[in-house]
Amino acid sequence: MPSLADWAKSQGYKVTKQGSYYTITNPVTGKSTRAWEGVQYTGGNQLAGLGSLSPTGGSSGSSGADYQSILQNYFGGDYGAYAAEIKRKQQAGIPFTDPAAAQAFMQAYPHYFTTNQPTYSETPNVPRSSPLIGGSVSQYSFPYEQLLRDLLSQAQTSYTAPTESELQQQAHQYAILQTDPVLSAIKSRLEQAQKDYESQKAAIEAAYSTVPQTTQRLLEEARQSALEQAIARGMGRSGAVEWLTTKLSAPIMEQATQSEQEKAAKLAAAANTLAQIQQEAERQQQETMQRQGELESYMLQQLRDQIAQRMVQQQGDIWSRAAGLASMAQAANLSQQQYLLNLLQQLLYG
Repeated sequence: MPSLADWAKSQGYKVTKQGSYYTITNPVTGKSTRAWEGVQYTGGNQLAGLGSLSPTGGSSGSSGADYQSILQNYFGGDYGAYAAEIKRKQQAGIPFTDPAAAQAFMQAYPHYFTTNQPTYSETPNVPRSSPLIGGSVSQYSFPYEQLLRDLLSQAQTSYTAPTESELQQQAHQYAILQTDPVLSAIKSRLEQAQKDYESQKAAIEAAYSTVPQTTQRLLEEARQSALEQAIARGMGRSGAVEWLTTKLSAPIMEQATQSEQEKAAKLAAAANTLAQIQQEAERQQQETMQRQGELESYMLQQLRDQIAQRMVQQQGDIWSRAAGLASMAQAANLSQQQYLLNLLQQLLYG
């Protein structure tokens, strides 16, 4: 039995492989669905939900075609489905694309269009029971067959999984939402540290800004005092002035040097504090970005697992419902057989 993808290709659908699944597209309607790799073709038109492959868009065939061609090409040989489409168009007042073919089918199989008839859809060359007394062989498919066909087709059309790129985008957005607040906090701390440093630097420089002028003023006062003392002692023209000036200037220069050292130490401490904060922020940023990548990888795998679980669950639900319909069909078939046996007994034994 071929895979669903191979069968779709043979029917004219566009099939594209993406990872572990195929995307099957109707080139006429543009509708598409996805099927997991390994899904088998089980008969009938499992892709009916994608619309007709006929360029004219008519679901009952093209003009001039006999009903047998329409039946095989557009309904997979399902007589009941063709009859249902004819009745739907009649009730809705929709004109037939090929009214002659529809009329010929209604004349050939009138029991589909009469009331109080079994809803079995006839399938050629599949004899299921023989007549009781004379007549032709009755050929029909199991009860609920069309319901089963429709139900199984839902496995391909009811849910479209996101693409890999869409999953990656979702995972990336999730990771960003988790890490952006941390990165924003780190950035805010850096900006505040820079502001604090600039403020401290300005305050330090302002505090020591008068040191040069004060030092110069004190030195001038010391020189003048040395001159006055030398004159008072009668040594104005000797080297006493220079000696006294040097003696009086020494503590002034020492204080100026100490002030400059204090200023440099305070500026260095402020700069060192800023550098430590910047280094710590860089480490935290790197750790946060690494965490973002880990979160993105984790969430991507979680999304993949969720999609796979949903697909498996959907397939399980479809098959569970199909099994229920099959049980109903079997019960209906057994009931029909019992009815025929009772009727046979009445005919044979009165």
